Amino acid sequence: MLAQLERPPVVVGASLGGIVGMIVAAADPAAIRALVLVLVLVLVLVDITATVNMEGANEVIAFMNAGSDGFASIEETAAAISPYLPHRDKPRSSRGLAKNLRQRRARWYWYWYWYWDPAFMTMGVDAKQEAEGPTVLETAARGLTIPTLLIRGGRSQIMTEEGARTFLEMVPHAGYVHIDGAHHMMAGDARASPLSGAD
Repeated sequence: MLAQLERPPVVVGASLGGIVGMIVAAADPAAIRALVLVLVLVLVLVDITATVNMEGANEVIAFMNAGSDGFASIEETAAAISPYLPHRDKPRSSRGLAKNLRQRRARWYWYWYWYWDPAFMTMGVDAKQEAEGPTVLETAARGLTIPTLLIRGGRSQIMTEEGARTFLEMVPHAGYVHIDGAHHMMAGDARASPLSGAD
């Protein structure tokens, strides 16, 4: 897809998108030279690094799996979301959720169930492989040579400040932005929040 573009793009990967971007870069050294250096102008990673806080990741995984059997109504969906977003004001109406849901046989499902298999969320890490050396993401991070920007939500449960600093050691040319009030899903948390700590 990138090869079809007229100009090198800025690639922004939030959460899983950032993981995919780093894995693609690590897949094949020749592909890194051809794809990253020529076809991608800048890489922006939103609240994801080569190291993930698994306690926080498990919370997100639990949230994503909570609706695997669907919901009886949009209101039931809103009630299921509420414990995961205690920092957000409760909306006056739950109807805005409809754009994130699809209805099938009188049940409401998250729209992403139409685009990927949620079973992949249960896949574990090969502990033996992890113990033998750097992870795939660590290898990918160390291989980044293009301009890279890391953005972290200050209240993120996925990416710790320590994880951000470790990433910046792996990718010393990367810039870093910290958004104080944002959680992992910062696009919904901090649309109007000022940036802080930009390097």
